[in-house]
Formats: sequence, C-alpha cells, structure tokens
Amino acid sequence: MLSEPMRSPYDWEFYFLGFPVRVGWTFWVFSALIGYNWARSLDMAYYKLGLATPGVGILLTVWIAVSFVSILIHELGHSLVMKYYGINSYIVLYHMGGLAVPSGTGIYRRTRLSYWNQIAISAAGPAAQILFGLLVAVFAFAIGHPLGDSLEWILQLLGVSIPLSEPFSNALWTGLIDAAIYTSIFWALLNLLPVLPLDGGRIMQNIIGWSRKSTGFEEATSASIIVCIVIAFLGFRMQEEMLAMCFIVLGIMNFQNLQGNSYRL
Repeated sequence: MLSEPMRSPYDWEFYFLGFPVRVGWTFWVFSALIGYNWARSLDMAYYKLGLATPGVGILLTVWIAVSFVSILIHELGHSLVMKYYGINSYIVLYHMGGLAVPSGTGIYRRTRLSYWNQIAISAAGPAAQILFGLLVAVFAFAIGHPLGDSLEWILQLLGVSIPLSEPFSNALWTGLIDAAIYTSIFWALLNLLPVLPLDGGRIMQNIIGWSRKSTGFEEATSASIIVCIVIAFLGFRMQEEMLAMCFIVLGIMNFQNLQGNSYRL
C-alpha cells in the first residue's frame, strides 16, 4: 500500500553500516510540517518563562535532524534482521516515514520466510527505535531532566511514578531530548498499532496467517479498517487532527485494498 517513491535529483544517497540509504526531498518537507507546531510551542514556552531559546528555526532544525536519526534507526532494525535471514535490502526515507526494501540479490537461507521470521522483521524496526528512545530517556532521567508529556503519560498508564524534574534553562537541550523521546517511543508505539501497512498491521497479518494457514490479508485488512475508525475518532476527541486524518487515509487505503481483493476473487 505504501510504495517506494520515484527517484529525484534532489535525493540524498549514502551508505550506513553497509546498507544503501536514499532520503527523498519530501522527507525534509514533511518533517518540517510535522515539527513546526512543536518547535513553535517550545520556543513560546521558554520565551514566556524568560529562559533562553534559540528560536523556532533552530528548534525546527533539531526536530528534523532527530526525526531523521530516529527513523533511520527504525529502518536499520528491519534491514539488520533481513540480513540475518540472508536478504539484502536498502533503506528509503520519504514523506511517509521510511521503508526497508528487499533488494532481491541476497542468498536466502530458506525458500520462504516463515510467519515468525516475518514477524521478527516487522518487530525489529519499532524495537530498535524504542530502544534508542529509552536510552535517551534513561540519560535524561539520570541528569534530572523531564521525560516529556508523552512518555510520562505512558508511564502513568503502566502505573510507574517518576519524580517531576525541572527542564534545562535552554530550550535547545530540552528540544534535543524531548524530540528524541517523542519521535522514537511514541512514533514506534503508534507504528505497532494493528493497522496495515504499519508494522503492527503486518505482525497481526502474520499471526492471523499462521493461525489460519493463509495469507491473513482479508482478516487483517478488515481489522485495520475498524482500528482506523477508532483511532480517528479518538484523534478528533483529543484535538489531534493530524493523527485523525492520517488514520482516515489509512482506513480508506485498507478499504480500497479490501474491495480490490474481493473483485479479484
């Protein structure tokens, strides 16, 4: 459903740990659009408190750089597990986030990956991203810095209480930690929701496929539509319009794919 974007002369290409990486120009644009309100809010909060802030532009640059690192780590997790199973891959970062794309030139250890092999590949990306976010959170906690609203809310849901801390006197350092924790932990957990083509949706599809000895496509797609409706509703209730719209789009994509599959049967 989400496919690799076409190449552009404005793409940035390099190698990271032996994996080819291509960053489409739309990645930077969408990162800026997503992070602008965050940068503006942080800058305004520090300005009102009379504390040092480098300004919206610098904070937005921090957000873009941190989101780039976080998503690259996510896709690297997928690629490393693919490599373990003998599959070469390359990484593409673009407006919808990122993809770890099998290159088709590796030596397959098996003629076909099992359901659990595919689950491991899907889970590796969010796991690597969450690990990175947790390392940043541990560092922040060790130096007495707050972990950010999102992570503190998640910890409260888990029944974990942490002492409140004071933010840094400079918004730049607060921005670095807050952006790293938010983009790594919150985005990874969002990606684990049972919605195709997110990693959580692929995990769900393979679990269904394993239990029913099928592709699990129709059941997983139908479940994805229901989850999209619920998340979109909650998004509007929480005034998170961008989140709601993203899941409306994913719900429509899943509905179209379900209809297309029905026509082929």
